[in-house]
Amino acid sequence: MTRSSRVLELGTFTGYSSLWIASGLSDHGELLTCDIDPEAIEIARTFYDRSTVSDKINVRLNAADDVLEELVDSKAEPFDVVFLDANKAKYKSYYDKILESNILRIGGVMIIDNVLFKGGVPFLHDQYSDDSTLSQQLRRRRTNSIHEAGRLARKMHEFNVHVRNDPRTEQLMLPLRDGLTIATRVS
Repeated sequence: MTRSSRVLELGTFTGYSSLWIASGLSDHGELLTCDIDPEAIEIARTFYDRSTVSDKINVRLNAADDVLEELVDSKAEPFDVVFLDANKAKYKSYYDKILESNILRIGGVMIIDNVLFKGGVPFLHDQYSDDSTLSQQLRRRRTNSIHEAGRLARKMHEFNVHVRNDPRTEQLMLPLRDGLTIATRVS
């Protein structure tokens, strides 16, 4: 869509998103992706190796925090696109670090996955603020730990409010499946 040349993906998992992102890169584009799970990285690498875009993918077995610090320390060229799909409890920290450290260029796009977190986030709006409604919704989604899912849904709600009120970006939240926010950096 943007024929970007530099994309950062925080959270690789099995590499499905990476392959799609890499296939949309410019001819000399590069995707830097990271994950903390060695098994997930190994699965992703098997898919990358069978693809026609493996030469565009740089995968790191590392936490998103560490990769962001490394990018700041190395004064890396800003990215055109950042896809955020790592530790949900740290989304606000990642988002702010990316913008404050100029990891995403002005005019660049940040795509943030899972912003409705298992359908629990909409139930944190004032009219649904009681825990029983949230628990019922999360149970329907077959969430293993209702307490942990509720905590993460609350963090995601706080993150969404933070992004909505942030003048550094223009945002659009798409209520598709688990929710997706697209934020364009304006300052």
